Amino acid sequence: MGRFSVDRSMNVGGQAPSPTMPQTQPYGQQNYGSPYGQQMPQQQQGMMMQQQQQSWPTFFPKETIGIDRGAILNDTKPILNASDIELLPGALDAIRTIRLKGYKLVIFFNEPLITQGKITTQAVDSNVQQLMNYFGQAGILTIDGLLYATSNMKEDLFAMPNNGMMKRAENEMKVAFKGGYFAGNKLYNLKAGDSVHAKPILIKSPGYESEETKLDTFANKELKNKTKTFNSLLDFANSLQ
Repeated sequence: MGRFSVDRSMNVGGQAPSPTMPQTQPYGQQNYGSPYGQQMPQQQQGMMMQQQQQSWPTFFPKETIGIDRGAILNDTKPILNASDIELLPGALDAIRTIRLKGYKLVIFFNEPLITQGKITTQAVDSNVQQLMNYFGQAGILTIDGLLYATSNMKEDLFAMPNNGMMKRAENEMKVAFKGGYFAGNKLYNLKAGDSVHAKPILIKSPGYESEETKLDTFANKELKNKTKTFNSLLDFANSLQ
């Protein structure tokens, strides 16, 4: 499992991937970029950034929301480099809204291309950093963290629908999913969220159709009864109190 921590207070660090242990790579003190772009005069940029930082919450008292990256960007195609990142409409507004409403937030995803040898953890980390740059440009100053599994194998305790990543987030990021939410466009997101007593949220982002069909089966009847469906992550964010 790889970890990309995006809390600005973290210190920079890193370690080589281990072939036998779950991979963990701490990061921090990242440059998220200016949320106002490069066309604005530097002095004005600095003033507006300072105002935004002053208004950004430092305390998030509400429940934890886990979000699969498939609710934020189009992951129906391989994301091999930063140019493959396709943000979904309203996704950045959704993340900012969730945080401004006081919710804790952790992003998760399975990246089986690593185990398949089609992409390196370093490339995935680079793609995540670009996503964080987009967050910064949208005025999202912090989230609680981001974790990814390096496979989608059933025996991988960190790969969803197993809840190893959520458990690790609870232990290391001091968040709790019980009573919170887990939003994604895949059936395994709903199962993972339900397993840690979070409310499962199905987002109708690209690729959700086949997952909704699976949810309609008799075997998933109980899960479906617990699941709420939204057309987009922004619709979900706006529904929160």
